[in-house]
Amino acid sequence: MNKITINSNYERIVFEKEKAKLKAKQKQEKAAKMKERKANQQKEKALKI
Repeated sequence: MNKITINSNYERIVFEKEKAKLKAKQKQEKAAKMKERKANQQKEKALKI
């Protein structure tokens, strides 16, 4: 009984860590896309002038 509880707790901790990594990765990708979009907008402004 106790062994199963420890196992499921460990698996949950691992799962939470993986989920946190995934969220961090998605945040970085989103930030990179935003930067790219801003850079493209500035290029377009520069070309219009």
